[in-house]
Amino acid sequence: ERYNIGWIVCRTPESASRWASFPGATVVDRVGELSLIAFDRTHRFVTRGSGQLEHADARRIVLMHLEPDATGSVTVSLHYQVGMRVVPATVIAEPETDPFDPSPMLRLRMSGPVSRVTIVWENP
Repeated sequence: ERYNIGWIVCRTPESASRWASFPGATVVDRVGELSLIAFDRTHRFVTRGSGQLEHADARRIVLMHLEPDATGSVTVSLHYQVGMRVVPATVIAEPETDPFDPSPMLRLRMSGPVSRVTIVWENP
């Protein structure tokens, strides 16, 4: 849930067997010893506050219909990267530490709802 995982590629039959035993897991393809496991779950990119992922590629991420939580932030299931720039400038990207992960998640601070946020990197 924390990392929004929908699929896993397994390199050994043992790892495929272990992952396939999780609730909602299905082996969708096998090629030699490689297995592709899919998880039947709703993919969520916003873990605090609300919003929707509109687009993501190697250069930008677009989020729509963002509503901050009571603290004025939206947490996204993506790792924060130094050099992220956010449009509009009224939304601030910052790291959100996670006690279970050495890489912080992405937190967006905002004073109210925002209809569209675009995130790019300084040096993609």
